[in-house]
Amino acid sequence: MTDRQGWILRNSVIWHKVKGGPDNATDKLRNVYEHVFHFVKQPKYYYDADSIRSTPRKARVEKGAVISATGVSGVRYRRQIELSTALSDAEKQPPFPLWTIF
Repeated sequence: MTDRQGWILRNSVIWHKVKGGPDNATDKLRNVYEHVFHFVKQPKYYYDADSIRSTPRKARVEKGAVISATGVSGVRYRRQIELSTALSDAEKQPPFPLWTIF
């Protein structure tokens, strides 16, 4: 594309697919990422990032269970929090006493 059609590659992004679909192949690993290329025709262009921006979802508490922004809940989500190195010990604590869940 860059040689014959004159496109300019502005960005090459690897999209990590957290919930990628299953693969029926038995002789290879599942594809958990894809390449996303951003091409432009002109060296100077206008990119309106605000027009595609959205408000990120937040974690929430429903019926005493913490549900992540991606919809993950239960033991798996609690384990991700416990193993996280990005959170402080205070941030890893539940937002309410555990005995109120039951």
